[in-house]
Amino acid sequence: MFARLLNSSGTAAGETSVRNRCRLNTLRWFSVAAMCLLALPGPGLLHIDLPTLPLVAVAAATAAFNLASLSMRDAGTPWAPFPLALELGLDILAWGLFIALSGGATNPLISILLPLVAIGAAVLPVRQAWGLGLLSVFAYSLLWQFYWPLVALDAELAIHLHLAGMWLTFAVSAGVSVWFITRMTAALRDRDLALAMAREEALRNNWVVSLGSLAAGAAHELSTPLGTIGTLVEELLATPALAPGLRGDLELMQTQIEACKHSLTLLTARAGHVRAGQRHVCTAEEWLRGLAQAWRALHPAAHIGLALAPELAEVRLAPDASLEQALRCLVDNAISADPKGTRLSATRQEGHLEIRVSDQGPGIAIGILVGLDQRAPLHSANGLGIGLALSKGAIERYAGSIGFSQRPQGGTEAVVRLPLARIEIP
Repeated sequence: MFARLLNSSGTAAGETSVRNRCRLNTLRWFSVAAMCLLALPGPGLLHIDLPTLPLVAVAAATAAFNLASLSMRDAGTPWAPFPLALELGLDILAWGLFIALSGGATNPLISILLPLVAIGAAVLPVRQAWGLGLLSVFAYSLLWQFYWPLVALDAELAIHLHLAGMWLTFAVSAGVSVWFITRMTAALRDRDLALAMAREEALRNNWVVSLGSLAAGAAHELSTPLGTIGTLVEELLATPALAPGLRGDLELMQTQIEACKHSLTLLTARAGHVRAGQRHVCTAEEWLRGLAQAWRALHPAAHIGLALAPELAEVRLAPDASLEQALRCLVDNAISADPKGTRLSATRQEGHLEIRVSDQGPGIAIGILVGLDQRAPLHSANGLGIGLALSKGAIERYAGSIGFSQRPQGGTEAVVRLPLARIEIP
């Protein structure tokens, strides 16, 4: 159980890391495009003398590194071999070199280093984030001393271009920071939600397993008194002077005792998860008819209608004891609500085995009907308690679903949908 939680945590963290790297690769392509735009048409549009060839070389090196990162990630490895800290550090160095060749600290593009630091603070461990911040400060400091000076003949135009560049850099930096961090935050929320669901499922499974252990112990303890009662019934039936009206009651009692013994035997023999190859393979029609016969033996005074679609005779499956018990619980609840109008129907629809259990009883109260989707047992007078919670757990373990609704003509209907891909035997 804990291994499953750790596996879910590792999977969610791995998916978040992959998404962050994809976003970083996308941002790097925008960086390459911006570098090429500034290096090629930029000098003519801005009337500034820039070293075009070295700037294009920096852009080409950045593009080559991005291609290498993408190819290594797509080669079958879940994530790129380059650490995120290294990739962000190389991005800072690339932009630092590009800015050094275009005016150094006087270039308004110097603020483009800040979004990279913000991204690093969001995705990196604390020490690596601080290291990335110190690297950006060191690069900024070097740009005060080592840079290619810009030559502008018109001072007024140079001031105007500087202010426009500062505004553009601020707008781009704000957009990049919001785009990356909001998506990363959404990914973290999805991961936390996945971990919470896995933790909830583990707790529910632990609760179900504990109840299963208690049920197995109770079955062992009940076997002795049932055997004693069965022996006494046999002795009474063997009595010559038995009253005629009493013999039928004793025979009915003997039938009920045998049914209880059979249920206890199944409970103890099928404890745990049995492999499909060890189960009895039958058709869905045979399985449901056999369950209906067992229910009729336990409830001789009740009437259980059975309506099975013809195509179920072609569906071969290996029924699990937990699924049988889930259906037993639903039928038992229906019989307790309406012993004469319980109906079981089943069809095959869109790759699912759909089983409906309906009754014509008083129905379920609205408050209880809304709470049936909860995983905890419901405590009510209608019998929808621990048995229903165990039934939902067994059905959901096979990726199935169970829903309840009120019938227009009165009563309740439970609909169970089981994917045939999980239960059908080819």
